[in-house]
This record gives sequence, C-alpha cells and structure tokens, in this order.
Amino acid sequence: MTDSNDSNALINPGNNSNSGSTGSKNLALLDLQSYYLMYKNSPVMAHSLDCDNLICEVNDRWLSEMGYSKDEVIGTHIENYMCEDSRKFAREVILPQLWKTGNISGVNYKFITKNKKRIDLLLMCSVIETKSGTICVSVMQNITEQIKMNNELRQMASKLEEVNLIKSHFVSNLGYEFRTPMTNIMGFADMLSQTQTTPEQQKLITHIKTSSSSLFSTISSLLEYSSLEAGETILESNEFSFKQLIYEAINLMMEKAEQKSIKIFYSIDFNLKNNLIGDESKIKLIVMNLIDNAVKFSNKGEVKIKLSVSSETDENILVNIEVADQGIGISKDHIDNIFLPFYQIDEGFARKHHGMGLGLTISNHYVKIMGGEKIFVKSSTESGSVFGFSIYLAKASRQKKTDDPLQSETAKQDYKIGRKILIVEDNHLNVEVICRLLKICECEFKAVDNGLKALELIKNGETFDTILMDINLPEISGIETTKKIREFGCKIPIIAVTAYTSANDKMLCINAGMNDYLTKPINFNLLINSIKTHCQIK
Repeated sequence: MTDSNDSNALINPGNNSNSGSTGSKNLALLDLQSYYLMYKNSPVMAHSLDCDNLICEVNDRWLSEMGYSKDEVIGTHIENYMCEDSRKFAREVILPQLWKTGNISGVNYKFITKNKKRIDLLLMCSVIETKSGTICVSVMQNITEQIKMNNELRQMASKLEEVNLIKSHFVSNLGYEFRTPMTNIMGFADMLSQTQTTPEQQKLITHIKTSSSSLFSTISSLLEYSSLEAGETILESNEFSFKQLIYEAINLMMEKAEQKSIKIFYSIDFNLKNNLIGDESKIKLIVMNLIDNAVKFSNKGEVKIKLSVSSETDENILVNIEVADQGIGISKDHIDNIFLPFYQIDEGFARKHHGMGLGLTISNHYVKIMGGEKIFVKSSTESGSVFGFSIYLAKASRQKKTDDPLQSETAKQDYKIGRKILIVEDNHLNVEVICRLLKICECEFKAVDNGLKALELIKNGETFDTILMDINLPEISGIETTKKIREFGCKIPIIAVTAYTSANDKMLCINAGMNDYLTKPINFNLLINSIKTHCQIK
C-alpha cells in the first residue's frame, strides 16, 4: 500500500475537479500527505477500523507498543488484541455506541501485546468519511505506567494512613503511660511537702517536685507537638480573666526566677475590664513559654510582662502581650530559626541552656490558629529580647475577681468539701493519691477498680455526691460506664480524671454524659474546684 493510497483510506480530500488550478490540486494533495504523516508518526498509538471493526491502518507507535508487524494486523479484528473484559465491553457497549454517535472519548481498554503483556490504554475515537468509505480513527495513550504509579501511590497513602493511625494510638498510649506514674510522683511529692519534715528533707522534696515538673513539661511538649504535626489541635472556648491568667503564669514561674535572682514585673492595661472568651489553657501556655524563655536566657536583671489593649468594639477586643528580658539576646544568624521545631541556639554537649526546642514552635502555632499573625521578636546579643503577640478575643459580660498574684493558690484555697465521692480507678497508686486528697477535703469516699463494680453500686441504690471516673478501665471503659449510668436515669455529677488528653477524648467523655474533664497529673485545686462546682458548694 503506497503512501497516497494509505492517505485516501484515512482522509476524504474532497472533489478536486472543482479546483481552479493545478496549484490548488497540488495544495490539496500536499495537505492530505501532511495529515497522513502526522497520523503515521504520531507519538501516541493510532489505528483505523472499517465498518466490520477490522483494522485497515495502524501507525508506527501502535506497532511498536504492541510488538507486531503491519502485515500481521491489517485486516484482523480489533477484538483480537483486547483482554477478555475489554473485548466484551467493546462488543456490547463501546463499538455499537461509536458507530451510532460518531464519537467516543475517555475509554479505558486493556490490550494484550504479542508477547502476552497487558497494557492499559485511554482511547478517543471518531467516525469519518473517506473516498474508500466510512472508517473509525482511534488514538490511544498508553497509561500503564501511570496506572501502576497511581496504584502504588494509593497503596502508599493507605500505608501512611495506617502508620499515622498507629502513631496516633502510640502517642495517645504514650501520654497515658507517662501521665499515670507522673500523677503518683507529683501527687506524693506534694503530700510530703505538707508534712512535718526536716529542712534537708524539705530540700530533697523540692528537688523531686522541680525535676518531675520539668520532666512533665518535656513530655507534654513532645505530645503536643505530635498532635500539632497530625493536625489534631482543636481550639476550645471558655470564659476567663486575662488578668488572672497573667497572675497565675507569674506564680508558676516565680520560683525559677527567684533561683536566678531575677525580678518579674507586670503591667496590665486598665481598659481591660471584661472577662474574655477564648482558649484559656493555650493562651496561658504561650505566656508561660515566653516567661520561661525570658528567665532561662537571663542571668540577672528583670523580666517585664505587659498586657495592653490596642482596640475594642462592643463585642471584641485586640489584646497585646509583650515579655521583655535583659538576657543574652539572639543574634541575627539565629533569629529566623528560633520558631523551627527542635532548634537550639547552642548545640552539643557543652550547651548551657537545656530544653527540647519546642516551646516557641508550639506557641507560635497556637497564636496562628487563634487568628494572630505570629509571635514577633526584637532582639540583639547582650541587649535582651522582647517577644509578643496580638490576638482578637470576644468580650464576656462580666469581670472575674482576680487574686493577688504574689500569694500561693494553695494557701488561699478552702479545701473543705465534706461530700461522699465514688472513685472509679484501677491504678492503686492513683487511688491512694486521690484518697489522700479527699481526706484533706474531709470527704467520705469509696473506691472501685472497674466500671462493672461502679454500676453495681449505682443499681443497688448507693448514693454519692460525685463520681471521679477514669477512662481506661478493665472489663468496661469509663465512657461506657458513664453511658450506662445515665441510662439508669442517674444524674450524679461525673468528672473524668484521666491520663488521656486529646480534644477527641474530652469530646467522647462529655458526649457520654460526663460533667467535667480533668487530666493527670491531678491538679489539686482544679479537682477541688470541679467538685465544688458540680456539687454546688460555695
């Protein structure tokens, strides 16, 4: 078959007798030849079929991909080169539709090459009229590698999802396994500090409390950063006093500052008159991280905290926080990197300042998800640093009473509760910590080590003023135990006391019918306040 005859089988050049000159005839023939060469040398596979679905032409790429010579395929049926599923699909659906409508696009076929290799093709077909009759011209893209890659990517994504799920469970369990013993260490250390001890013993107890607090802070940072990476950080919304938040943050940092003879000063804008609505715990953590860094990187001098108001409306207020120190400062070489995770200005075995390098990373992330731009920093070596941030918060309707920041919360707290408490906890050391705390509060209490025993007590009519419920329990979880208690119609306040700390865990507890959610290590004051609130003790 010559090139000109081949081209006539593909394209109808029209009736050349109407042309006005030999030049026009030559132009038509030249165009026809060009079209055929484009078909023949196309970078994608192409074939043409007659009305009986027999191959009347193929291009070079088709022959190369399929492994046949031209003489082997011309005049053969197109189904001969299809896999069984594709052959049935073509015969019953695609080919009848093609000859009826004149066009088909985006069809996936599987062809079999001469050496029995399967390849995936994406087809586009059109029916055209030629001098030799009606034919179908099809172009095909070999998408075998693309499909293989997509399958591999899907498998990889599935494995990554599985790994992330395992990681999430691991982190959750890791947090639980760390927090449970930390409850005991910190709880018993607090109790020892309140007993009659010698000055030397009190000094050792203080060292235990300081070290355990440092360890707990490190663990919490790692777990929080893991949640941050997994995109699991969720903002909460509660009413709080920003003044009280500043006072509490200063109290928590005061001992560390006094050890280095650093004085902490603060100023609070008198225009800040309302309580605010926002995520109090995250804002407090940011402020504490900034104060902690100011103290850590200072050897003397002062740390100044400034709380100011930039603007406000009837509903919202723009609050600014600045923490300034007279410490070692940060050089220009490091200042752009200090918000990177695990970044340390002084590295190696000789570094002076310890820590994970996550405090600023987590704090900056919190500022951003709360609508702020980022934490700003102004610093130079040996001249100190200023860190700060601004966030919009909704205004509440009233102002909370704020306490003197220089007094210990423990000294002010009225511990007397005098209620009957049910403790549902399977860790006997945790039970001992809680029981000792409740004794201080003059409470009557009973402890059981699983949910089934708790349900039995409730069904038998024993009454309690509050239930302290662990989540991770043998036999039946604390969440399921709570659901069943609520199904009995029992309205006793139930407070989760758990080592699980994620927002999802909290949501599960609240949705199950719990009234509050406290995390381990147990904060004595938070526990007392929660019991008082839900028992309506003034």
